[in-house]
Amino acid sequence: MYSKIQVMKEQEFSTRQVSRTIRISRNTISKFWEMKPEEYAEAYKAVNRMTALTAYEPVVVKWLETYPCMTAAQVRDWLEERHQLDAGERTVRRFVARIWERYGITRKEELRRYIKLYFVVFTLSYSRYKWGLFQERPFISTDLVRALYGCFYCFGGMPQQLVYDQDSIIVVSDNGGDIIHTQAFAAFLAETKLDVRVCRKSDPESKGMIVAKVKFVKGNFMENRLYMGIELWNQSFEDWLERQGTDREWSAAWDDKEEAGGHVCGRAGAAAAIVRCQ
Repeated sequence: MYSKIQVMKEQEFSTRQVSRTIRISRNTISKFWEMKPEEYAEAYKAVNRMTALTAYEPVVVKWLETYPCMTAAQVRDWLEERHQLDAGERTVRRFVARIWERYGITRKEELRRYIKLYFVVFTLSYSRYKWGLFQERPFISTDLVRALYGCFYCFGGMPQQLVYDQDSIIVVSDNGGDIIHTQAFAAFLAETKLDVRVCRKSDPESKGMIVAKVKFVKGNFMENRLYMGIELWNQSFEDWLERQGTDREWSAAWDDKEEAGGHVCGRAGAAAAIVRCQ
């Protein structure tokens, strides 16, 4: 249709003549009249992507009816995880919005049986590369150190600087700026020779990034996911990090590169959250 319209336009037909000849409304003709080939190609791709999603409409409807608090971002992740369908964020967002409207589904919380999990997440500020670990009990200093070494192994190296919050599993006391670390964390610093910096209290600039990553893990990975054991949960988390491209009640932080000092540093955060179990 687009090609026919453009050919007749080149032949100096009017929109009225084109409409009568190919029997399409003048509004549709006007829509394509000034459209460049590149613009049409993009629009056509968007239509094709939405058509591909339509085949999964019954599946998504069932998800949304079962988990009314499910977000479009989580629908996209589940489609990729369970059906290997890679669709754009905006396309999925429009698709989910259409389903909510068509089927009258409203977002709401449901009462279910839950279990409390604890997790730590690390991210490189410049590249947004992420890694994390869950466990069924609160983190202590030795757990954090073990997680840090696991993070370094995954990242293939160690940062030059680690920025952290004054949490009790890291800091024993702060005597006028003279910080005393826990025994396990002090031994870790002595071995790694890491430069460390403390986040300022309630400072979005130093802590905002990792707080956002913790929130992202809770909302995009944990929400509506069925818990069937910590090993399977951590494997699913690792797979999720891979799908995310590793772009995720204390927190700490780190930058790939600091423009001022050229230090490689990192950001880390830990939290507790409630997840659904059988």
